[in-house]
Amino acid sequence: MYELITDKNNLTYGTISGNETIVFIKPGLGGSIYGYENKYLQIAENLNKKFHCTVIVSPHDKNTEFDTEMEFIKDYTAQNNIFDYQIYYFGYSNGALIGMCEAYKYAEIKRLLLINAPLCMNPHKTIEGVKHFAGEKMILLYGEKDQSFHFVKLFSELSNEKVKFEIIPEADHNFTDKLELFMSLPEKYLFSLLESD
Repeated sequence: MYELITDKNNLTYGTISGNETIVFIKPGLGGSIYGYENKYLQIAENLNKKFHCTVIVSPHDKNTEFDTEMEFIKDYTAQNNIFDYQIYYFGYSNGALIGMCEAYKYAEIKRLLLINAPLCMNPHKTIEGVKHFAGEKMILLYGEKDQSFHFVKLFSELSNEKVKFEIIPEADHNFTDKLELFMSLPEKYLFSLLESD
């Protein structure tokens, strides 16, 4: 289960302590730290158990600033004696869009899994964020039935050795009837496959 920690801005994070690899989970707009049928809690517990990573889940309030969340991670690691940490960012929907736009500003963010980011919002900022990303991997996954699926071709020219676009057949924006698949994606793309490709 999460340890709940409230920051100075009254934002309550769900945390599970572990090693210096921090998985930071950012739901879609309005999303809670638990998610539909506790999906984020289940993902957090699974990753912590298998990889001993630290997991921090942020609720997605429209007033939340990404810089504030990164400051929270910095404070959390200092208080828990976690040094030289790296962040694996997992964002869904608007949480994925934030990762596309903001992650490049933080050298500690090494890997990103971004699912169904809305590509029609802030395209210039999104493109700049992807172009400037200097970490290890940025994986952009889109359901074949997601609203942004048709825009993926326009962004696919941004693909390179670090940035990959992939399509998930038959999946819609919310992964309707595909909850188990959704919950398997962070392990598959942030941990397992990255070592072999």
